[in-house]
Amino acid sequence: FDAVFIGDEVTGAGYRLAGLRAVAAGPDEAGEALASAREDAALILIGAGSAGGIDGDELERVQRQGAPPVVVVPDAQGGEPPDLAAVINRAFGLEQ
Repeated sequence: FDAVFIGDEVTGAGYRLAGLRAVAAGPDEAGEALASAREDAALILIGAGSAGGIDGDELERVQRQGAPPVVVVPDAQGGEPPDLAAVINRAFGLEQ
């Protein structure tokens, strides 16, 4: 099972200790890191700070595809993940 964390180095160190592969990527590099990780990862976690650099429509499209699952998680930089309920509602066409 190959899980990947994409984000800041500090948070990545924690995920690395938990057995995940960690890719240090700021907002400017996150889109490229995501594309690369999608080629071979079974699960992708992206720090909220890095996810902010990925086009919202692109990130939503990748998350809807579900293979591999892509999840935005809080990071050491204090970034907040998106509202999961809103993401799910949009995916099912249930805009609030």
